[in-house]
Amino acid sequence: MGDSNNSGGNTGKNIFWSVIAILAVIAIIAFYLFNQRVDERENLRFEEDAQVPTETVVEPAVAPMAEQGEMLGNEGTLTMPYGTYTGGMIDGYPDGEGRMLYRIRTRISERDSMRYADPGQYIIGRWRRGELMEGNLYDENNEPIYGFNWW
Repeated sequence: MGDSNNSGGNTGKNIFWSVIAILAVIAIIAFYLFNQRVDERENLRFEEDAQVPTETVVEPAVAPMAEQGEMLGNEGTLTMPYGTYTGGMIDGYPDGEGRMLYRIRTRISERDSMRYADPGQYIIGRWRRGELMEGNLYDENNEPIYGFNWW
């Protein structure tokens, strides 16, 4: 009978240490989750503090077909989100010689990832089915900035 009393004491100790182990695991999980939340809050705060660019950069695709503007024979005006094109048009696309005046910072061509036109700058050049093929970029004071040719 003495052995049964001893095992009863061991059972109580085993339950005690099992409860302690479970509480320790719960504490570790709670600590981990709390730190995750703190990190998320810190990231949100840094994102709110980050400076938002004042200009929107638009990546032009092939110019859309004309839905607005005036058509005078093969000449026309096409207003796009990033600027206004005036010049030769075929089937509603800029085609031939024309001028693009930019309203917002825009990459001038899919073919060139380095060159952008800023608001007020313009290109005088040649387009083919909505794609700029060659031309010169000018600043607001009509000074040439650079020329390009993708024929």
